[in-house]
Amino acid sequence: MKNIYIIAGGPGDPDLLTLKGKKIIDQSDYIFMSERYLDRAMLKDIKGSCQILDSFSYSYDEKLALAKKAVAEGQRISFISMGDPSLYGMVGGLVDRFEKNGLDFEIVPGVSAAAASSAILKRGFTDLGVTNTSVYTSFTGGPEGREKLEKIARLDASVSIFMGTAHLAEIVDIFTSHRGPDTPIALIVKATWKDEEKILGNLSNIRAKLGQRDLKHGLILIGDFINRDYSYDLEREFARMKKKERRDQ
Repeated sequence: MKNIYIIAGGPGDPDLLTLKGKKIIDQSDYIFMSERYLDRAMLKDIKGSCQILDSFSYSYDEKLALAKKAVAEGQRISFISMGDPSLYGMVGGLVDRFEKNGLDFEIVPGVSAAAASSAILKRGFTDLGVTNTSVYTSFTGGPEGREKLEKIARLDASVSIFMGTAHLAEIVDIFTSHRGPDTPIALIVKATWKDEEKILGNLSNIRAKLGQRDLKHGLILIGDFINRDYSYDLEREFARMKKKERRDQ
């Protein structure tokens, strides 16, 4: 076991924390997390002496100093990331400092908000006959951001947009110009939390479905994968191809 861990906290439901992540958290002496985005229920079995620290109240350098202290004293420190660290986990500042200071650490992966939203919809981003490409991006507006999103909209891909709900109207306009008004769209708000919300529609009616609501947070999903009918013909074709591959081996 190491002294320093960066752990995926999952999208919200504490039961989606991985077994490994839970084990490390329960044995930690220091835990950095944001209770705004993570359920404190995941801490129910931690050590009584463990110190819980708010991630947004400390700078990267302050976190580094405490990590060094933990290593020197043989203690364990865990940094719990929202969702999965690989997608907008904001862990690059930690990773760079740990590596440059020769600190050994481990990243424990987990369930991202995108994976959770796919499960909520009961649809796969790359289901058979839909597309073999899935794109994760963010959008906060501006000419450069719009140019990048225009390029993504042209792709035959399932798209997950983080941090974009405040710019929903612009996102809808961009994708409508490239994919048409009937393109399916889903908004997943607080995925896997008790007050989770799912709003389904297409690019032509999603704004009307929201009405006057001003969503601050949520994941935007766009693509045919949301409501395309499953193809049994493609399934049979795929099965024949795999059978032929086995015979030819």
